[in-house]
Amino acid sequence: MANQMGGSPLVQLGSAASIVAAASVFAFVAVSDLSGPAHGEAATAATVTVRVGNNWFCDPAGPQPCGQPFDTAVSAGNTVVWKWGPGGSGTGIIPHTTTHCADDFDTCSGPREWDSSPATTMGAFSHTFGPEDAGEVFLYRCQTHPITMRGRIIVQAAETLTPTPTPTPTPTPTATAQGALTPSTAPAVTPTPNLLSIAGATQQPMAVASVPTAGGPPPGPSVSGATWVVMGAGAALMLGAAAALLLRRSRA
Repeated sequence: MANQMGGSPLVQLGSAASIVAAASVFAFVAVSDLSGPAHGEAATAATVTVRVGNNWFCDPAGPQPCGQPFDTAVSAGNTVVWKWGPGGSGTGIIPHTTTHCADDFDTCSGPREWDSSPATTMGAFSHTFGPEDAGEVFLYRCQTHPITMRGRIIVQAAETLTPTPTPTPTPTPTATAQGALTPSTAPAVTPTPNLLSIAGATQQPMAVASVPTAGGPPPGPSVSGATWVVMGAGAALMLGAAAALLLRRSRA
């Protein structure tokens, strides 16, 4: 058996409206929490390290020495840090540089994007590649070992975070009352009957004695039957009393 909600139609409608309002707020909160960024955001800039050794540029986590030229792929916005020896602790007594070559490895002319000269045996040097460098390949070498120490920086477009698609909110059903509310019709008011018109009797005007137009006294008021009875009873009592008095006197 289906459950029925008790109470008047207005109470049912108010309860339904409250449920719809709560569902709308929840849907709004759920949609707000699931929505992602409106536009793609650039990935966090990273730092890439290249170790400077005696006669090579290599990955600090890879084999050393390694083949030359050494290729390093970075994203636009990344920073490349060259470190002389482990953690920049040094390469001994042999100095080195990291010098950008605008044309080729052999001539290595300018203009240069970076150059760590003069040559040194320890420390670190860094260069950041901006968005304008995306798609470019930068050549560099050590100026004190131009044949044996060479490298290339390959700059790729910056990675972007794919925005989370905004879910389409589910339409909230509209609550309807179980029946259309109709205005109540007030019952017809029956007028209270006049106190003087009870049981079908109608109020009659009081009779007024007519006054004669010619001489003579006006006629007396009419005597009702009850008055005649009272008067007759009084006369009878008086006659009885007189008869009793006469009888007493006659005996005396």
